Amino acid sequence: MELPVADPSSQLAEDAPSWYVRERALAAVARNLAPAPFLLLPFTLLVSSLMQDDLSRSRLGWWILASVAATGVTLLGLYRYFMVVDGQSTPRSTQFLIGFAFVSLGLYFGMCPWVAGESTVEMVLLLTLLPATASALGCIITAGRSDLYVSFLLPVAAISGWTLIGADDSRLQSLAVLSAFFGAVLLMVHHAASQSSIDAIRLQWRSARLLRDLAHERGELTGLNDQLEATNKR
Repeated sequence: MELPVADPSSQLAEDAPSWYVRERALAAVARNLAPAPFLLLPFTLLVSSLMQDDLSRSRLGWWILASVAATGVTLLGLYRYFMVVDGQSTPRSTQFLIGFAFVSLGLYFGMCPWVAGESTVEMVLLLTLLPATASALGCIITAGRSDLYVSFLLPVAAISGWTLIGADDSRLQSLAVLSAFFGAVLLMVHHAASQSSIDAIRLQWRSARLLRDLAHERGELTGLNDQLEATNKR
């Protein structure tokens, strides 16, 4: 008597459902984002204390308030996410909070050139490095979730670009164009990184399905052998 065995190739051909891919990608993003709220406010206070004599006190105050708001929203979103029971899909309200956390972080980093105000060009260029660096880090943190990266990158590019274009110095206006080009390149890089992450998630899904099916077939073969042994004894 032959026992029907599942064809492994057919199991490998099955693709992971879209909800599973999005949930696994969101889990990776949440883990990557976890340290951010504990670093953002101390970093802002440190920079503000070092540059308080060179920058506008009022603009620094608004920048600190933006960091407090971004920290609070991010902590709330992560708290809601990690309170979700394993195996359940993430509620829409929690997904909205995490997306809003990236928007608030984008607003915070986009304000960096604005904080420089009417100070020297060198100071504006120095603070412009912060949104550029944050955009590159965000490309890594949000791999697999393009919607979250766009939520972060748009405020960064819009606010910092508007500040640089409105400057009187032509060098800063040229930097705004360069920043826009840099953002477009980051979008392409993020697409490639996301595709790699999604492929890894799908491969993990297929491997888990195959191992589960093989374990099931092994259990059936063991049961069949036990029945055959009992029959032989009788």
